[in-house]
Amino acid sequence: MLYKIGPYTATNKIFEAVCREVCRYYSGKENIKTYKRKFKWTGKYLNCTIAFNTAHWNTSGRAVCFDPGAVMYSNDITGMERKGLLKDLRFKYRSIFNVYEIDQTMFYEIIAYIDEMLDCVRTFDSYDGFKRLMEEHLRSFECVGLDANGRIFLDKIKSSELN
Repeated sequence: MLYKIGPYTATNKIFEAVCREVCRYYSGKENIKTYKRKFKWTGKYLNCTIAFNTAHWNTSGRAVCFDPGAVMYSNDITGMERKGLLKDLRFKYRSIFNVYEIDQTMFYEIIAYIDEMLDCVRTFDSYDGFKRLMEEHLRSFECVGLDANGRIFLDKIKSSELN
């Protein structure tokens, strides 16, 4: 991270430093490939991209937004719309962190939040897990028009798991 953060430290430098450290933490972990502001997990049926976003309201000396969000895609996009997009995954509780005064405790809170997203995605990387997701969150699939992709995905993994 940055060793010295002051009131004149550019917010983009703080944000980039946090992105770099989070990616460094996940670098070399199983099925994960890191990039500058995101990393990608690849499962048996799913891909998940966890990207780090920030806000336009960042203020030097006061606030730097760090907002990790996960998006799930099918590994096999044949017949699917929107490049196999299945679900934008956000948790209702704390997803935006003010990393202006980040310390080791906050860093590990961010890691715990991201780990929880990854654990959640791993549970959906099966027929039963994804079917449960669609049933429990039917409205979110309808709202963003992902129900067709979800049904195609379920059919593909069901036939794959039966073989």
